[in-house]
Amino acid sequence: MRVITREQESNRRFMEHFKKTLLTVCQVILWLMFLCAINDPGMVGPRPEESIYHTYAFLLQPVYTLGGYLILPVQWLFVKAGWYHPELAAHSWFPISTATSFSAFVTPMGWGSVFKPDLFQGTLIWWVPIASVTLSVGVRVGGYMAEHGRNWLWNVMIEYIFQRKKAKLYQKALTEKNKDLERMSSQYRELAQETHSLKDSVITDELTKVFNKRFFLNRIQQEFNACKQHGSMLSLIMVDIDFFKKLNDNYGHLAGDQVLKSVAQVLKRFSPDQCYPCRYGGEEFVIIMARKTLEQTIEAARLIQENVQQLRFDDIDKKLRVTVSQGICTVDFSSPESASIKKFESLLELADQQLYRSKQEGRNRVSANYITDRHK
Repeated sequence: MRVITREQESNRRFMEHFKKTLLTVCQVILWLMFLCAINDPGMVGPRPEESIYHTYAFLLQPVYTLGGYLILPVQWLFVKAGWYHPELAAHSWFPISTATSFSAFVTPMGWGSVFKPDLFQGTLIWWVPIASVTLSVGVRVGGYMAEHGRNWLWNVMIEYIFQRKKAKLYQKALTEKNKDLERMSSQYRELAQETHSLKDSVITDELTKVFNKRFFLNRIQQEFNACKQHGSMLSLIMVDIDFFKKLNDNYGHLAGDQVLKSVAQVLKRFSPDQCYPCRYGGEEFVIIMARKTLEQTIEAARLIQENVQQLRFDDIDKKLRVTVSQGICTVDFSSPESASIKKFESLLELADQQLYRSKQEGRNRVSANYITDRHK
């Protein structure tokens, strides 16, 4: 809906008044020219010396000139439309003719007594009323067309502005939505990272970054049940750092923590896939190895033993060397011998017994217990 301000309404009224005034002035000029022309002897011949038109020529000339300028476009329009042929003007009553020819033309119609040959003393100037009517009709038609054209143009502009504004609002809304999606995506990533970190903090030992005891107790129960159900092998490797208490006493707990972290990294690196190194407590670790043979388990333990011995701690003491003792227990749940292993705690106890055996036999070694009847 178009809103018109008071100033715009005032301007519109002024323009309407100005157009009406201008039209009135033009009509006055045309009809003044008509009245003068139909009584002016100079229209059909020379004016007498005593003619009043010689005296008022300074007034007539401007009227004729202005009237001629107003008639000229109407003549041009009639010529272009084919309604008037200048070369035939002398032999035709329309739109200009002599009074004699016009009287002869209308006499058969019964108007001869009214339009006499000496009417108006000469030439009938029909361009003036034609121009007057054309001017009146043209102004109204032109005004009507101009109003509709202006309204159409205004509607087009309003529609264009509306569409532009709508497009900008849509683009702004789309930008805001993209920002919201990016913000939500960022929040989701942060939440995922926090969830992952929280999950890690729940199942990961804070110092060594291997799995903690809580994870071990939950996972060993799952693996024990699965291996027992499917008749698979399940192994545990108990790992203990040799003389760790003495190391703490000699070098301090910070040095002990560094040793724990280094040993844990070796366990993570050399534990086979789908195996889980966990910190069981203090300097003791345990590795869950499901569906691995005794040979594979012993091989992993040997690699861990060798690589722990290669660790160096120059920032603590260049001469410091660390070793580990390991105890292995492997159960083949497809064997009848495994019937005695009813809980994972039994398996853990057997692995701990082998660890104690390694310590008793001098440390830095691997001892194993294999529960199966396949060799019998």
